[in-house]
Amino acid sequence: MRLERISVSGLFEIDIEDPLLRSLHKLSLFLCEFSQSSSDSAAENIPDIIPDLEELEIHYAADLVHLPPAVCEARNLQKLSVTKCLDLKSLLQRMNQLSNLEFLNIYACSGLEGLPESICELKHLRVLDLCDCWMIERLPENFGSLSCLARIDMRRCPKIGELPESVTQIRALESVVCDEDIKHHWDRVIGREKVYVPEEETNLNFLQ
Repeated sequence: MRLERISVSGLFEIDIEDPLLRSLHKLSLFLCEFSQSSSDSAAENIPDIIPDLEELEIHYAADLVHLPPAVCEARNLQKLSVTKCLDLKSLLQRMNQLSNLEFLNIYACSGLEGLPESICELKHLRVLDLCDCWMIERLPENFGSLSCLARIDMRRCPKIGELPESVTQIRALESVVCDEDIKHHWDRVIGREKVYVPEEETNLNFLQ
């Protein structure tokens, strides 16, 4: 028997002795309570329990302030989604260890204060979603090092008013979804035909 994906809700506890977990490729965590979980049996041992993990989703974790450090040990991880974790303050400084990461979705984490510079070393990152991360004030200075980045969604990130000069180095960028306020900056970088302001954003600006 082969187990490829599993969803967990409530207190984040899984049976670390279950041999089926070693074949798991996708783990989805909904409304999990990280602060009350046993560090010997749950988040801190994800890489050992699930060595072939390729996708990790964390949704609506109300007590998640920092990503579990062990996440960076999941070297086969290709997709990481953290959504609606309103108390999340920071990502991991060692994000660069996720060398196979292609998709990073940090959606509606309204308390997130910034992105670590190490994110710029993710050489295989193709998609970055920062939608509704209200507190982020800037993109990292070396953001242009994301040579494979093809799409970024930064709608409703109102504090990001400028782009780092390095963004001109991203040759693979195919589309940017953003607010009207920062659209003209991206227009100069990749051309207005590749920059999209969703219709609802345009309408809201028109009403102001």
